[in-house]
Amino acid sequence: MFATRHTPLHALRWLGIGLLGGWLGSCAKPHNSPVIVVGNARFEFLTPALVRMEYSPSAGFVDAPTAVVQKRDWPAVRVEATEKDGWLTAASGVVTLRYRLGSGPFTAANLEVRWSDPAGAAHAWHPGDRDPLNLGGLTYSLDNVSEANLPAGQSDLASPVNDAIPGIDLKLPEAKPGLLSRSGYAFIDDSPTPVWSAEKAWIEPRPQPTGQDWYLFTYNRDYRKVLAEYAQLCGPIPMIPRWVLGPWITDFNFEYFPDSAESRRPDFQRYNQQYLEDEVSRLRQSQIPFDALILDFAWHNYGWEGGYDWSPLIPHSQELMDRLHGQGIKLSLNDHPGYINTEQSILSFDDSHAPEVLKVLGRPPPPSPKFDLDLSALWSFRTDHEAGGWKPIRVGPWQERGYGGYRGVGWYRASAQLPSKLPDALYLYLGEVAKT
Repeated sequence: MFATRHTPLHALRWLGIGLLGGWLGSCAKPHNSPVIVVGNARFEFLTPALVRMEYSPSAGFVDAPTAVVQKRDWPAVRVEATEKDGWLTAASGVVTLRYRLGSGPFTAANLEVRWSDPAGAAHAWHPGDRDPLNLGGLTYSLDNVSEANLPAGQSDLASPVNDAIPGIDLKLPEAKPGLLSRSGYAFIDDSPTPVWSAEKAWIEPRPQPTGQDWYLFTYNRDYRKVLAEYAQLCGPIPMIPRWVLGPWITDFNFEYFPDSAESRRPDFQRYNQQYLEDEVSRLRQSQIPFDALILDFAWHNYGWEGGYDWSPLIPHSQELMDRLHGQGIKLSLNDHPGYINTEQSILSFDDSHAPEVLKVLGRPPPPSPKFDLDLSALWSFRTDHEAGGWKPIRVGPWQERGYGGYRGVGWYRASAQLPSKLPDALYLYLGEVAKT
């Protein structure tokens, strides 16, 4: 005979509740570290209010410093994190981060950071959010900034629009958001920044160029706090030399091309080393203070094409530098390694430093030309291409070639006899063509 023992119904209820609680507990996976890795995503709470968000397609995360971010060792931050219902939730006591597990790169649909300000008002950030209260960052350049290029209804020179580098009409990007915002947060995208190689003691491209490496500062309106955390993250910012705060003077803001017709003009050649030295003496004698002399294009050959050879306008460069330094004047030479955002050469191949620069860049030197034909003296000009009477014209602006009062479209033509056999690659070099 077997004795049968019946379990009371209320005990089964408690057993069911206990099993359910255990099952729910197994679904809520806890994390106790400030560094949380879930699949191809990694989150690091550097401070209770500063979080790093990193996504790598291969889960190959970056621990080395970058060209921007220096500090990697931070004091431990207490973080409570769980995985539940397909979401990671991580809270530091200041911010709460939520990420949908296994959902891939960060988007507004799968990532959110929330926090509250001292008054108790809730705030949230999602990838792609635009902050209308950001106080603005740095613009790429102040070239061609004018009232017409400012945003409608604004007078903020830090955010020009429709701005372009004069002469080549390349549109400049708008200024990016800065660290300070009345919204109480700042976002930094460090994804494209090169990493620092300790072995090479130099920067190198990231191993995962398609990854995401983001930082979010939350500080409400404690601006000192975000500046301090940024200085910790990116390293101390050295003080600039005292002379930088003094007056600067810029000169030689024109292009010099050796053996060009323009370079042989007397009014062009008067801008030379003697002119610079006379101007410095005149300013000093007039007790007009300045601490730095900035030389633009014409200190070197080839203008925008770039170069490191001194132009003939300054035949004794060391003598000029010694004289300026003897008077306590700093000399700065504007560097023009080539056009921005184009496929043109990094600098003129005619520059004596070109082979050295190309070697450093890992680029082969160009082949020597097998055929060269100068068209500069063969051009004719008309204001109406359908009419006859084409007149010879030297290379240069037509306003300086007898058509000073003409405003409109100008037509140029040239004809030349080519040899029967030509190289496989043939280039027609026109130089700069101004757009008016």
